[in-house]
Amino acid sequence: MIDTKALKRATKHPLVDGARLSSLIGNLDIGPERIRVLDLPAVRSDIEQLTRIAAFGPPESQSAAHRLAWETAGSCGVYAASIDAMYRAIGSGNITRKFTVPAVNLRAVAFHSARGVFEAMRTASAGAVIFELSRGEIGFTGQRPHEYATAVLCAAIAERHTGAVFLQGDHFQISASRYLRHLGCHNGHEQYIGVEWLRGHVAHCFCDDLYVDRRLSRDATIGLQRAGVETLCHRRGRVTDVDLANRDVVLPAVERARLG
Repeated sequence: MIDTKALKRATKHPLVDGARLSSLIGNLDIGPERIRVLDLPAVRSDIEQLTRIAAFGPPESQSAAHRLAWETAGSCGVYAASIDAMYRAIGSGNITRKFTVPAVNLRAVAFHSARGVFEAMRTASAGAVIFELSRGEIGFTGQRPHEYATAVLCAAIAERHTGAVFLQGDHFQISASRYLRHLGCHNGHEQYIGVEWLRGHVAHCFCDDLYVDRRLSRDATIGLQRAGVETLCHRRGRVTDVDLANRDVVLPAVERARLG
């Protein structure tokens, strides 16, 4: 059950609009097992409040905001996904139409930036865009994967998007050459810490519906194929094979794949 009292405690923050939060909660039938949307246009108008609580509220309010956002997204036909299945279908020849899948890294005001992306997708009839967050961006933007995922899913709701939202952890890697060079040497302990650090980030992203790219080459990512995904996230369980450049994309040429 969503703790709505915890959500309302976050209205003490000046960036959280108590009236709009109450409107949002009032337009959702929040049951113990599922959420039913009573007034979709009103929910789309007020959903931003959850992103503000997720970013600025106290911990218990943040947790409630994340859960309500993700469950509301599901009730609105929006769900987090890996692009792995699409890329495998292209690689196997099951999808033959040529189209571009841009990747965007939202480093500031993620909710509003993501709304702009979804608006551009709708205007261009775009079928797929990947929303990425790199491990470096987690540090210098102050966005944790769960906050980023919540902002993007809420933006999808606000912009009337339905279907998959491709979320991806980008550049989660350790240096293969450095790992091999130091294997069994004096700083093996440092090496172990590095692996555990990466393992923790990957596990965190799986539980937050953010999918992690993998690549295996010298001085590049050490692959973590299906690294316990099934036990780490109750919703989905695949690691995407995508490895795209860490860059922003502005108005790319995109065609709808019309999958399914």
